[in-house]
Amino acid sequence: MEFAFPWPMSQGEWLAWSSAVATLLIGLLLFLAPNLAFRILRLQARPEKAAAIAEGRGRMSGFYLGVSLCCILLAQPLLYMALGFS
Repeated sequence: MEFAFPWPMSQGEWLAWSSAVATLLIGLLLFLAPNLAFRILRLQARPEKAAAIAEGRGRMSGFYLGVSLCCILLAQPLLYMALGFS
């Protein structure tokens, strides 16, 4: 069984694919640099709860990474709808 990457063909597919890539980059920023992402979003963890950054990192980045990777790899219209509604 071979895996073929679904490369976008039309302009609409390119726009949807580009939005998935942009969401992937945002998810990577939230996952790899949570302090910077929290400062950009103007969020702040309480000083006595320093582990809150790690919890926020997983909750905020996981959905964006998962949905955007599914959109890029599978290219299904309902996945793009889920990405748009989020």
